[in-house]
Amino acid sequence: MLEHLNNTKRWNIGYNFGMGFTSEKYKVQGYEFEGYSYEDKRGFMSISAAGILSYKAGERSNIRLSPMVLWTDPINTFKPNYWVPGGEDISFLVLLGFEYRLK
Repeated sequence: MLEHLNNTKRWNIGYNFGMGFTSEKYKVQGYEFEGYSYEDKRGFMSISAAGILSYKAGERSNIRLSPMVLWTDPINTFKPNYWVPGGEDISFLVLLGFEYRLK
């Protein structure tokens, strides 16, 4: 993830974006053949982009609001008749956090 935030004023604006890779393994329910159950393992990438609004609450503390868009498995999103659990989702997330620097 790459982040840019100017931390010089009382109110600061920034952004971040990044990519990641996820590997998942799950067991398919209801599929058994001669005593064996079916397990699937696959990997996919994710892309995220977020804005940052930060308020300097004190010399060592900040309050941060960060809305984010997370796109899971963008490569396979456009494949016809392709669906698997955990992929091809676009999510909107909002993080509200408190930061405190120890040093």
